[in-house]
Amino acid sequence: MKLAVDGLSFNYDSQPVLNEVTLTIDPGEIVTIIGPNGSGKSTFLRCLARILLPAQGVIYLDGRNITNLSGRALAMILGYVPQEGTKVFPLTVYEAVLLGRRPYITWVVGQRDRQVVEEILRFLQLEPLAGKTLANLSGGEKQRVMIARALAQEPRVILLDEPTSNLDIRHQLEVLGILEFLAWKKKMTVLMVLHDLNLAARFSQKLVLLHQGRIFASGSPQEVLTPENIRAVYDVEARVREDDLGVQVLPICPANGRAKL
Repeated sequence: MKLAVDGLSFNYDSQPVLNEVTLTIDPGEIVTIIGPNGSGKSTFLRCLARILLPAQGVIYLDGRNITNLSGRALAMILGYVPQEGTKVFPLTVYEAVLLGRRPYITWVVGQRDRQVVEEILRFLQLEPLAGKTLANLSGGEKQRVMIARALAQEPRVILLDEPTSNLDIRHQLEVLGILEFLAWKKKMTVLMVLHDLNLAARFSQKLVLLHQGRIFASGSPQEVLTPENIRAVYDVEARVREDDLGVQVLPICPANGRAKL
């Protein structure tokens, strides 16, 4: 499903946070938003998920303005994984993932709902945790449950805000590998926020570099992750190398530092 954003702006009170952001993501494409803290990355995802109301601009899914979709219809095609929150509800892992089926459930949980949940638990290797309560999970396990819940919606577009936070290196690679598989196999449109520039380069077809609420650069990892862009946006000196796995960024020091490059 094609996601298109046209001139999106958002203000907190009178303070601009996003300023005329325009972006198009094709079906099966993985796009990652990068940028320093406070650049508007999470706010952008929350606007796309219709949690926040933009000051101006339009969001389209396959040409349809999302403001014209019911909440149920939107939940059937768009999944959203926020950053891990502090609230922990007294649910088991199975029950938490089953919540992702709410757009499809009318009166009772059906066989199809249980089948989808069980497949996703296997897919994310959460089966051994199915009976455990969320309160007894590690931060990384909770993160995987939140991703599983979004996938239970069977979305065609998924938005993820720092999906690798609280995950060790192996599980970071596993989660991003799963998103890569879903984009390739199911043509799922994936838009995520990552802080790790090397992971973003490794798993994304396109990067969007936000700075002060505007798109500073957009394109392939090779086009976006240049020493000049990193210096301008992050105020950091970095070496950028490319090998058979793609672009690699090695931060050196703050831009006013004295380290020899």
